[in-house]
Amino acid sequence: MERTRPARRFNTDWRQLVNVRATWIVSGLLALALVPPSLIAQDGWTVRLAGEVGGFLSTRDLGKNVGTVQELQVLQVTSRMDQAPVVGGGFEAVMPDGRTMFRALFRSTVSGSASAKVALCEIADDRGALCVPRVVDVTMASFLGEIVFLQGEADDTFRQNFIIGTGLRSYRFTAEACDPDVSLYALFTICEMVLPMYQDQVSVQPFVEFGFGWSYGAGPINAYVRALGVVGPYAGGRGTAEGSYQTDATFVAGLSFRVR
Repeated sequence: MERTRPARRFNTDWRQLVNVRATWIVSGLLALALVPPSLIAQDGWTVRLAGEVGGFLSTRDLGKNVGTVQELQVLQVTSRMDQAPVVGGGFEAVMPDGRTMFRALFRSTVSGSASAKVALCEIADDRGALCVPRVVDVTMASFLGEIVFLQGEADDTFRQNFIIGTGLRSYRFTAEACDPDVSLYALFTICEMVLPMYQDQVSVQPFVEFGFGWSYGAGPINAYVRALGVVGPYAGGRGTAEGSYQTDATFVAGLSFRVR
């Protein structure tokens, strides 16, 4: 299905970008400050560096908007993040008994996008211009802490993992201004209904995570695959637009390298 992108950009205020990055730096420093120095120094603890790649899938809408134009008040526009690759990395600390791991890592989508469409298009037979998704670029970045419960013994090659975690994430949208010169006025109106859903979001938003997976290797290099579910709010929306709770899924594969 063809995707339309108007010509001008908005939401590129450099001060907003600086504030978002500064927030992430402060969050990272606070998280590191909460780790007791004695944790890494204790004999028997294993410390690793980890990197991972995978995919992101959203199963809930970012938000919705109902227009204020009298003729189009019956229409509701919804938006959802599209599937996107993810990359991540961070630190791992494994307890001396080898059964519990603590992770602090950063994870981000790459070349992500969000698609908005008229809700009626999901059930209507008409697949014309009004049902073409309106697409914006988006990056979702998260800083999170995980507790991983490792089944079996420390020298087992294959081990099942259960994961719980929590963290903060931010969204950065690059949406484009609507073209008032389009031939069909309803297209401009729907475009104008889409944009508020990506505005006025708070800089960072909390979430919780849970999942399971498997790890391979008992030596200096370990591999793992995991399926993760993430639940948290999207605190965005301006005017008649509003955000909603999201349920997302992330699938990752990674390598960790022992450094201590």
